[in-house]
Amino acid sequence: MFKFVWLFLLCVGGNIVAAAQTASILATNQSPIERPLKSGESHVYQLALAAGEAADVELQADKSYLNFAVLSAANDLLFALSDSDAPGRKRLVIVAERATTFSLRIAPERSQHTVANYQLKLLEKHPATAVDKERFALHQLDWEVVRLYRQQEKNALLQAAAKGREASERWLALGEPERAGRMLQRAGRSLFLAGQYPAAIEVCQQVISAFQQAGAKSAEAISWAHLAVLSYVKGDFLQMFRAYARAGLLWQATHDEEGARFGRLLQAYLHLSTGNHPQAETLCRQLLAEVSTGRTDEWDRLFREDVLLALGKVVVQQGKPRQALVYLEEALALARQSHNALIEGMVLHETTWVWKTLQEPQKALQHCEQVRALWEALGQGLGQRDTYVTLGYLYLELGRKKEARQAFQHALVVEEEAASYPLSGALLALARLQHDDGELKEALTSTEQALHILEGLASQAPVDGLRVNFYGTAHDAHKLRTDLLMHLHERHPTAGYDVAAFQTSETSRARALLDLLREKQVLLSDNLDPTLTKRVDELRQRLAALTSEQVRLRVGAQSSQRATLAATQTSLLAELESVTIQMRERHPRAATLTMPAPLTLREMQQQVLDRDTLLLEYELGEERSFVFVVSAQGFQTFVLPGRATIEPLAWQVYETSARRRQPRNFATLQAKQTWLQQNESEFTQAATKLSRMLLQPVAALLSDKRLLIVPDGALHYVPFAALPVVGGQLSMAGKMATTNRPPTTDYRPLIVQHELLTLPSASTLAALRSQWAERTAAPKTLAMFADPVFDPTDERIELPRDAQAPGKPSADNQERLRVLGEVDANGNFLIPRLPASRAEAEAVLALVPPEQRQASLGFEANYQNATKNELSQYRFVHFATHGLLDEKQPEFSGLLFSQVNRQGGNENGFFTTLDAFHLQLNAEVVTLSGCRTALGKAVSGEGLIGLTRGFLYAGARRVVASLWQVNDAATAELMQQFYQGMLGEKKLAPAAALRAAQLAMLQNPRWQSAYYWAAFTIQGEW
Repeated sequence: MFKFVWLFLLCVGGNIVAAAQTASILATNQSPIERPLKSGESHVYQLALAAGEAADVELQADKSYLNFAVLSAANDLLFALSDSDAPGRKRLVIVAERATTFSLRIAPERSQHTVANYQLKLLEKHPATAVDKERFALHQLDWEVVRLYRQQEKNALLQAAAKGREASERWLALGEPERAGRMLQRAGRSLFLAGQYPAAIEVCQQVISAFQQAGAKSAEAISWAHLAVLSYVKGDFLQMFRAYARAGLLWQATHDEEGARFGRLLQAYLHLSTGNHPQAETLCRQLLAEVSTGRTDEWDRLFREDVLLALGKVVVQQGKPRQALVYLEEALALARQSHNALIEGMVLHETTWVWKTLQEPQKALQHCEQVRALWEALGQGLGQRDTYVTLGYLYLELGRKKEARQAFQHALVVEEEAASYPLSGALLALARLQHDDGELKEALTSTEQALHILEGLASQAPVDGLRVNFYGTAHDAHKLRTDLLMHLHERHPTAGYDVAAFQTSETSRARALLDLLREKQVLLSDNLDPTLTKRVDELRQRLAALTSEQVRLRVGAQSSQRATLAATQTSLLAELESVTIQMRERHPRAATLTMPAPLTLREMQQQVLDRDTLLLEYELGEERSFVFVVSAQGFQTFVLPGRATIEPLAWQVYETSARRRQPRNFATLQAKQTWLQQNESEFTQAATKLSRMLLQPVAALLSDKRLLIVPDGALHYVPFAALPVVGGQLSMAGKMATTNRPPTTDYRPLIVQHELLTLPSASTLAALRSQWAERTAAPKTLAMFADPVFDPTDERIELPRDAQAPGKPSADNQERLRVLGEVDANGNFLIPRLPASRAEAEAVLALVPPEQRQASLGFEANYQNATKNELSQYRFVHFATHGLLDEKQPEFSGLLFSQVNRQGGNENGFFTTLDAFHLQLNAEVVTLSGCRTALGKAVSGEGLIGLTRGFLYAGARRVVASLWQVNDAATAELMQQFYQGMLGEKKLAPAAALRAAQLAMLQNPRWQSAYYWAAFTIQGEW
């Protein structure tokens, strides 16, 4: 549950009575009383009224949060108003049934407040009318609602809700829609705290209507934020994001800085919900700096409580539990100081998870029991349910499986209609316990109930990040379902459980990408709002410019500079997300789109495969893994070792093939040769072991077929083309391909016998084919980008005649990596030129007639040319430049183009994944001839989210990209061979052309190591 619920549930335990002073007389002939109010004081004024007389009184304060209490002659409290209940100017009516003297008492809301300045005025006395009497009665009814609400007990809360609705109707009858709205707010808060969520949402929508009628835009904005909170609790993520977007627009329109601050905290929680922890942390730290510890305003202190809570949550999720404890302990102290039971409970619940992370389950259990007692006292069903889920996990860690099972079952029976993560988590944990006890069908039922929740949540998510998060969680549930079905298959081999297991595996793959591809088709067919699309383009370009500046400041910049850039970047990302939500909201066809279901086995055999192609889909499990082998006519399953056995080997293959552990400097050439030989030996041993695990069980089925590989987990990093053939016999084609191999080795990589493609899922290929079936071929052949200008000391800069170019460090261009981020001996950040990329470009361009190509080389290889719509005119788009990988924030992975212009001035030269998503391409092939361009953020079920995904969305039929930091010269050679195969006489299909190029490299003694040729893979069509 979002921890910014205080915004919705703000309650004030105000100190109405403080150290009293001698009372002053309040008279109509007085000028307004203007006075400061010090901490610990209260000011009292006497107001004498005759029988049947009414008085209009007005109190206005600076941002000081005062209580204004009205007491009878017997010193009984009749009612009180606070800034939290009625912010700003307070105007009220006091009516005397008989001659009497009232006391008006003004005091700080909190005793620690320092100085408050206020203005009090008796506007007039007059005979009481029926309206005056009604207003006076409503002041007292409002106070009764506040009094009941502050008890934070379920029955009192329900009474507060009923009386709040009554008060709202009566205020509305008096023509006071804003006051009516505020009492409805209190009713909605009461219903929420009492666990009545559907009713709370209904009331919140009525509140929005009331404030719209009153023209109270700031109050309306807060109400939209309330609705976002409630919608999250109910699992309605589409409404949540819409409500958040509406609140943001109102805060912008009213220039409401405080409201916008709440919006930024809300945005931090949205980032948390999408797994974007760096952005969430940046926002929280900014907000914490703005709300200093020295400020005493009630709203500021409550706001600080929640920022601390959010920051504690995000840092523990980033593996810093000790730091999280510091924030949470301060938040807990503030919550207890303000008697805010709700925040106290949420802080304790978060602290429970911190102690669990620190592997101190007994401390975690103690905190969890405190939380449970607190929620039960409040009657908070949602909190109780979540606490039982947490208790279940803690009991599991302590080995108390019986108690864990009881806790999860208790969570499921707590009266709670909201479908959210905790409920699905309880179902999955229960399913695993049932699985361990051999209750397979019961476990299958629990798993399917969890999947129903998670799939429903994902289908409503209006932004990709949140959808990815839900599908990632669902992927874990699908894994469990796959394992259960395979166990049932072993018991009942002819019942079709194996097919169901495969389809479960396929259903869990790249679902967010499939949804995006479908949405793209719909959005392209609609006329999008030009104002919004223009704003999206502006924001995207500003983000690219900021990222380019961050690259320039990567080393040597002051931390304040980097922090300022990061803050601006976070703000722009938040606005971009808000505008994207608005675009979706204004296009109902996209918002209500039914997303495509993954393919069935039969559809896959008919729509994806042919007789020369075989699908290998891997599913890594904890205890055992599976490979599903699908041909156009057949289907088989094989059991493999568990994840803990496969993944360490996969990482070893990746590290040795990519030479990731290579020292930066060698003492001698002989030392380097010795290290390389040892690394090659380690690679061969690890690759052989991995191949035996992954490929030997299916070797008899492979023949000469094209292989479509759907990896899982660490297998996304494995260069399958370089895995050695183990078992089976080489075909004649394979033998011919290895004829020129040196006799000193029997290493025969898989590429010798097979074309290979990597897919996020088989259904993705079907979706890409569906898009391409509606297109006509692009009219031109090749758009080439290569050899950008990165450095103002580059010899290509047109310096004035009397200027002297500064010296540059020398580099061995033949061994230069296409990797961004080198630092020289003096600590200077270097972006090395890629001279081999120009040779690569010129060799490829020579294959294409001048009228069919666009050559953007040197200064022309810039951001402006790379983002032009004209790229849709080319069948092949090639980028030969540095790649920059951001595994935490994949939207900022990208390609580096010219950073300077011809005169040496700075240019925006960074092309981000966001830019790729907003291109309109019609490309047969997009080639990303840089370092690690196939990588990205690893997300369960989705694979690696980065540039490749962006270009597939943009319209590429296939993307060629790299798994590691590639060598400049070797890459140039490989790419020349690749394009010669596609554009030369043979006119090979891209997958066949890449295989031919890799075989040519393999047969060249200089490039035989897999490091030089195996990094590049194809995703998409063959």
